[in-house]
Amino acid sequence: MVALIKIIFCVVSLSFVIFFGLIPQALSVDTEISFENKKVSFEISLAGETQLIRGYLSKRMEGEGPYPAVILLHGCTGLDLDGYALPWKGLADHARFLNKNNFISLIIDSHGSRGITTRASWVDSCVYGKGYLERTADVDGAIKFLEKLKYVDRSKIILLGQSQGAMVVLNALRSDGGSQIRTVAAGIAYYPHCKYLTDMLAMQRFKNYFYSPILIIMGSQDNITPVRYCRKLIEVMNNNPNSSEIIPVLLEYKGAQHSFDLPLWFSSDTPIGTVASDRKATTDSRERYLVFIRKLFN
Repeated sequence: MVALIKIIFCVVSLSFVIFFGLIPQALSVDTEISFENKKVSFEISLAGETQLIRGYLSKRMEGEGPYPAVILLHGCTGLDLDGYALPWKGLADHARFLNKNNFISLIIDSHGSRGITTRASWVDSCVYGKGYLERTADVDGAIKFLEKLKYVDRSKIILLGQSQGAMVVLNALRSDGGSQIRTVAAGIAYYPHCKYLTDMLAMQRFKNYFYSPILIIMGSQDNITPVRYCRKLIEVMNNNPNSSEIIPVLLEYKGAQHSFDLPLWFSSDTPIGTVASDRKATTDSRERYLVFIRKLFN
């Protein structure tokens, strides 16, 4: 009798756990529940090789949708999950803001997936650009992954990147190269190094147009990716009679420096320049890119 009672108790307890979702392994990213930073992965094909890229998916809404989705791309130092994780916290803050406003978010861990550590990234990625070109393939893979989720609106997938990640956004939205997929609805680019595009224009290696609207967000005091190059890019595109009608919009914050949207404790001089947080600019920029996106969708 005692044994029977124990068996009944175990069955009831297990049912209780499953019912209330306390076994995360039983949950799928394609269900209608909400979750935050659920670890996911997807495959990409690069130079004939298959690579597995990790990401963190968040969904706050419980309905069937479909909902718009934003792919978030880190800077040249990666997510720094093996350190203070400030880049991760910055992107996670963007993701939470987007989730609150009914967007799905997917943070891609491009460097971590390739074994590029934070320490190595300062030279390998920030100076020599290791992993940069490969990241456009990450975008393609992320888009394919999101398009398979029934609660994602395939026509409303957006890219948001910081620094090198912002350069990936610009590269992916070029009509003459970069991404092999042309379905991204818009791009949000925080402090990209626009010089590489102005250089390509000078060498006539860039056809001077994008296929989707882009909002470029810069700090006027950025000495890592100076705003003057983005001003020049837009000026050249505006003055080119053959330019696309889709010309990036530049949003500039007076006094803000590089990485102003990261939760940094103090201004810091890094091997590549100065980084400093600006909470006022961060808050305002999020509201501004939300307006930018909603205008496109409406």
